[in-house]
Amino acid sequence: MNCREAEKRIYLYNELSPSEREETDAHLRTCSACRNIMEEVTRARNFVRTAPPAPALSDPARMTRRILDALPQSKPQRSRSLVYWSPGTALRYAMSGVSLFLIFTFVSE
Repeated sequence: MNCREAEKRIYLYNELSPSEREETDAHLRTCSACRNIMEEVTRARNFVRTAPPAPALSDPARMTRRILDALPQSKPQRSRSLVYWSPGTALRYAMSGVSLFLIFTFVSE
């Protein structure tokens, strides 16, 4: 096994079959670079697993107001009659339609 294949397997280690794990472990016993990667990945997984949960927001509505207040005020909009069917707007509608079609296709399968 080469290092490139071992690196792919390191990130998927928990999903490997027993034979794939044994092959990967054999490579890790002989390759210090891949062994270091495995140690880093293991440390990162353990850190995420043991990290305390994020604190809950005491007042989510207040946070939303603060974010919206921090946004720059928008300029007054000009008449939309001429801009409504511009090529950019048509493209946005087309892309939205394609996106919805793909979503429904994936959901229906």
